[in-house]
Amino acid sequence: MFEYGAETGAKVLVYRFPNLFGKWCRPNYNSAVATFCNNIANDLPIQVNDRTVEMELLYIDDLVDEMLAALQGNEHRCDYDGIEVIPYTVISSESSTVISSESSTVISSERSESRNLYKMKILVTGAKGFVGRNLCAQLNNIKEGKCVIPGLTGNIEAVYEYDIDSTVDDLDRYCSDGYFVFNLAGVNRPQTPEEFMQGN
Repeated sequence: MFEYGAETGAKVLVYRFPNLFGKWCRPNYNSAVATFCNNIANDLPIQVNDRTVEMELLYIDDLVDEMLAALQGNEHRCDYDGIEVIPYTVISSESSTVISSESSTVISSERSESRNLYKMKILVTGAKGFVGRNLCAQLNNIKEGKCVIPGLTGNIEAVYEYDIDSTVDDLDRYCSDGYFVFNLAGVNRPQTPEEFMQGN
């Protein structure tokens, strides 16, 4: 992704998500919080492997807020070595990237001025997944004039939702027409390293 950004001048942001929770998360699939809540509510056993580990959590709406900030050119950055996590700084799987076609440096420590979202066309891959579904819901709220997040102005002309049931032709059309891409698609439970590399 960073090579693509260097070659094209597109801004590329890669996020590593910590443990997410919130609406539309599913137990035993994409959220430890949902799994614990489900098991406790249904009198099922829960498993804690190491009681000394502090689990870093991120609420889905806070993640969506960060993605919308990135859409405006106001992404947050953290400088760290190793795996130190700064709370509420969104950090995700390497399959999850946000790509802006706006010309800028690949890595920039300075925030851009907020840009108006008027006539913006946005592609979301993995649109039916946990993160994609929440992001698309909020993008469509902005598009329909129902945005409740302060600081976002204007509107979005189109939100292209791409998922596993979409076609390659859909992807080609959306990519050629899109201004901004949230790539949230990927394989998160691969059986082999090859499947991980191919799916992500």
